[in-house]
Amino acid sequence: MLRDGLAALLPTLRSDDQLVLVDSASDTDETRRVAAEFDVPIVRSEIKGLSIARNLGVTHATNDIVVFTDDDCLPQPGWLDVIEHAFDTPEVGFVIGQVRADVDDAYLPFDATPRPRRVFVGPTDPIDIGHGACMAFRRDAYVGCGGADDRLGAGTRLLSAEDHDLFVRMLVHGWTGKYEPDALVLHRDWRTHREVVRYCWGVGLGTGAMVGKMTRVAGLKTTRPLLRRRFGSDGIGELARGVRKRSKSMVAASTLKLTGTLTGFTLGLLFRRDGERFRARR
Repeated sequence: MLRDGLAALLPTLRSDDQLVLVDSASDTDETRRVAAEFDVPIVRSEIKGLSIARNLGVTHATNDIVVFTDDDCLPQPGWLDVIEHAFDTPEVGFVIGQVRADVDDAYLPFDATPRPRRVFVGPTDPIDIGHGACMAFRRDAYVGCGGADDRLGAGTRLLSAEDHDLFVRMLVHGWTGKYEPDALVLHRDWRTHREVVRYCWGVGLGTGAMVGKMTRVAGLKTTRPLLRRRFGSDGIGELARGVRKRSKSMVAASTLKLTGTLTGFTLGLLFRRDGERFRARR
C-alpha cells in the first residue's frame, strides 16, 4: 500500500512542496526499501504511534502549511492546490479534505455521502469535521496547540481519535477550520468485515478518552453535546437499530464501540495529563 500511495502522491507535489515519510517503528526494513525505490527521504521513529510519527514529521518540515495523509491512501490530483487556497485568511488554522473509500461497497465508507464546503468556528463535534487521512494545519497553529497527543491514535493503547482531538483543541484555541471536499484522498478498503467490526472497539476507546480528557480541559459545557451523541444516537441508538434489524454484525459493532467509548471515557478522566495532552509514558 505504501508503494501505491507514493506512486499516487508524488505526481501531486508542486515544486516548493516538501515530502517527509515517517517510518513508525516498522518491524522490517521494507519501508526503507520502498522509500529508496522512490528516492523519498525517510525519518524513523523508534516508538510506535501515529501521533508520535506525525509530530516527528512536523519537526522535519519547514513550510508554513503541513499536510498529512496515510500509507493506505491515494491522494488525487489537485488536492494540495485546494488545501493551500483554503488558507486564505490568517484565522484559518486547519483544513480537512474529503476521504472516500476506493470502492463503492467498502466496509469503511468514510465520506460516502457528499458533504458541502463548511467552515467551523467554536465548539463542533469532530465527527462532523472529517478524518486525519487528509488534513492540513498552519505549522505555527499545530505547534502552538502542542501537536498531536502521543497517547492517542493507531499504535497506542488508546488506538484512535488523535485527529479529532486535534480538531477540538484547535477550535478551543480560537482557530477556524474548513472542510474542502475537492481536496480528495481515496482510502484503500483493505480491512475485512470482521476486522471492521473489531475496529469499532478502538474507535470507541480513543473517542471516549478524547472526550474524557477534553471534559477536564474545556469543561462539561463544551463536551456535553459530544457525550450525548456518543452514548445516545451513536451508542445506544445504534445498538437498538441493530437489534431491530436483527443484524448480528451491527449489534456486535455498536456494542464494541459503546463499551469502548465508556472504557475510554473513564481512562480519559483518570489518565494524568500535561496541559491539553495526556502525559507521555516514561
